[in-house]
Amino acid sequence: MLLAASLVFYGLGEPVYIFLMLVAAGSAFGFAFLIDGSRGKRRQRVFLFFSVAVNVSFLLFFKYAPLFVDTVSALFRLDIRTPHIILPIGISFYTFQILTYTVDVFFGKTKLQRSPVKFLLYVTMFPQLIAGPIVRYNDVAVQLDKRHIDPGRFASGVIRFTCGLAKKVLLADYAAGIADVLLGASSGGAAYAGVENAAAVAGVAGGIREGLGMTGVTLGVGGMSTLGAWVGLIMFGFQIYFDFSGYSDMAIGLGRMFGFEFMENFKHPFSSKSITEFWRRWHMSLGTFFRDYVYIPLGGNRRYQLRNIAIVWVLTGLWHGASWNFVLWGSYFGAILIAEKYMIKYFRVKIPAPARWLYCFLAVTISWSIFYYTDLALVGETLRAMFIFRPEADRQIISLILDNLLFILVCFFAAMPWAKQIYNKILYWSEKKNRYAATVTDLVMSLAYSAALLIVSSTVRIASSYSPFIYFKF
Repeated sequence: MLLAASLVFYGLGEPVYIFLMLVAAGSAFGFAFLIDGSRGKRRQRVFLFFSVAVNVSFLLFFKYAPLFVDTVSALFRLDIRTPHIILPIGISFYTFQILTYTVDVFFGKTKLQRSPVKFLLYVTMFPQLIAGPIVRYNDVAVQLDKRHIDPGRFASGVIRFTCGLAKKVLLADYAAGIADVLLGASSGGAAYAGVENAAAVAGVAGGIREGLGMTGVTLGVGGMSTLGAWVGLIMFGFQIYFDFSGYSDMAIGLGRMFGFEFMENFKHPFSSKSITEFWRRWHMSLGTFFRDYVYIPLGGNRRYQLRNIAIVWVLTGLWHGASWNFVLWGSYFGAILIAEKYMIKYFRVKIPAPARWLYCFLAVTISWSIFYYTDLALVGETLRAMFIFRPEADRQIISLILDNLLFILVCFFAAMPWAKQIYNKILYWSEKKNRYAATVTDLVMSLAYSAALLIVSSTVRIASSYSPFIYFKF
């Protein structure tokens, strides 16, 4: 039933590319039998190579062929027409999931799955198929055979789902409208680049502009002030965080309703005090994938550490998009991580926690300028606006910020672990007084806020236009 539902779900979005996903999954399923049956023989590595090559070649062709053609054409001044290839939904996610299975079978870390239905369910499971988290086969192997579902777990899944929905609808979409006004998505924002329904996506921001009383106004890039650049990038950061972590929450919640436990993908990354810590908290499933399947096999910390870090972060950048700005974005973080490792190794200076948090937050905010624009000239223009003071041409930006100051503060608060800490303290003191009362309090509060979030989010969603998750394009 779950497999059928997943195939129908994907088919509604990609009626043609569903066959590509089935071929990718089927090839991995078949090669795994050949790998398992060739233990201790030379051809085992050959089978692994072909299994990986088949799946990676699909990803390279559909995602990176246009970038390759554009680059070759520009370098050698050739007039080659860029192929128009529609990127299959979720290919970056399900390709990595398939790779974890065949590689783990090769190294004997997981048992061979003999049921094609169970393996296809693992690849196509609709809660997390579109935008993660990247689920490893080992994490759900037991659950594919047997799951435990009860009213408590189901209710927990519903609550988690509604929290993710609220992040997307109430926070991410509105933050996107403010970022669009300040940064000028129409001037080349990567948030809309390569999206087939770009006009419809931009319509969301247009609707929010209308709500802000700034219909037809786009302040970036040419008219971008220093204040506008910083606030715009901060809001874009919140957009990505609430959009992507919201999807992950919805996926985890839906999975829990069906008896599956997926790994956490975000852990309040904006509370980090270093870039190293930030990437342990942001898109955790991608970070652990590159660590275990690329960084450690290359040598990890044992040998050629700097080379390994550089390779991982170039690949991390490329994974996010087929454009050179993403390579630069990945290289930016790779350079900072290398610098932090040397700082920890050679300097024993104790920096106050608030200063470390500020450094991390500013470094991440600067990175969004590289991430947002696919045009590197616009990246440079934005960075100049950030670091060479440009006053506001009029009061539009100040009015926009003041009108939305409460919303900006809500985003800061929601991105931090403070609400959870306060909630846990209330429950702790309630438990000390009366354990039964604490349980009832937890139940009532959970049901109340999840019901409220569901009603409000649904109302807002119905009244708004098409608004896909930003990580669909990756």
